[in-house]
Amino acid sequence: MKMLTRGGLFVVVGIFALSVIPAFAFDCPNMHKAVMAYYEKSTKVAGVDKVKLEQAKKQLDEAKKAHEDGKHRDSMKGIAEAMALINASRP
Repeated sequence: MKMLTRGGLFVVVGIFALSVIPAFAFDCPNMHKAVMAYYEKSTKVAGVDKVKLEQAKKQLDEAKKAHEDGKHRDSMKGIAEAMALINASRP
């Protein structure tokens, strides 16, 4: 009886783990959109570092491509790096 319970637990945990993975894939576009809006807002701030903003834009473009290629972890990492660059560019 315990073996069946333990096996059932593994099945439930496995199904849960597999169902969570697509959730990360759907978050990339939302995060990209939010950071892109912040990028656009930052371009209008006086005294921003234009070089860092250009690097952030390039990073965002690469993150979007990574998402389209199915590399969602790389996409989210690129979006985070772009956000850090945007924050660093602001006075």
